[in-house]
Amino acid sequence: DGWLRTTLAEKDDGAGLGLIGGYVLMRLAGYHAAPLPIMESLLSLHLLSEAGLPITDDLFVPVVLDNEQIGGNVPMTGVPWARDAAGLVVIFTFNEITHINLIPSANYTVTASQNMAGEPRDNVQLNVNPLNGAEQLNHITTLQVSSWLALGKAVMTAGALQRVMERTVEYAKERSQLGRQIGKFQAVQQQLAVQAEMTSAAKCAVDAAIEHIGTAQEWELIACAKITTAEAAGYAAKTAHAVHAAIGFTHEYALQLSTRRLW
Repeated sequence: DGWLRTTLAEKDDGAGLGLIGGYVLMRLAGYHAAPLPIMESLLSLHLLSEAGLPITDDLFVPVVLDNEQIGGNVPMTGVPWARDAAGLVVIFTFNEITHINLIPSANYTVTASQNMAGEPRDNVQLNVNPLNGAEQLNHITTLQVSSWLALGKAVMTAGALQRVMERTVEYAKERSQLGRQIGKFQAVQQQLAVQAEMTSAAKCAVDAAIEHIGTAQEWELIACAKITTAEAAGYAAKTAHAVHAAIGFTHEYALQLSTRRLW
């Protein structure tokens, strides 16, 4: 109880770790393939705190609205965990000013959908105008919020990449073919070497982005982290399943928990 408040200041019953501490938790969640809205919860509470809005332990999901969605008539697609949320923390720009509004679940309808990993990615239709009751969010732009969400995905991807790398190397040492460990074959070693290189590059890019939160280089380094982890995700998943062969695709084997999230 209370771990969601790790990013918050002590006055808000938090641990005072800020966004950096939150991203550490997100990386662990990605490593362990946690089927929970950890990124969404941490960033929502951070935004509510920055806006001076009430903080609770309910699940809230952050959503950045486009200009045409401000009227509330345009549906939002692929909203993570909307069906389970107590409300949406909507962020949007109006008259060149960033606004934030906490919209309770009673004020929108949800059509359930999911991504390849089986995680909720729902379609949402607002029944209210998000401008009603919105507060100004000073010193934070919608671009920043979108970037923080993108970094959250990159951080969780980096965690998943590390776990996939470990599983693949372990399996290559255990599985034998033609009397030899498959990890002894040069063709397999070459694939694993490239996978390790891309995984390491992804981790470095994510670390650099986290270290530059709040600086002038934040946006560029987050973009680098997102691109680098996304490129590594495809190769890592392909290589891991090539090495594991058929067993890697079974639901009983844990590899698919990570690779479906990478995809």
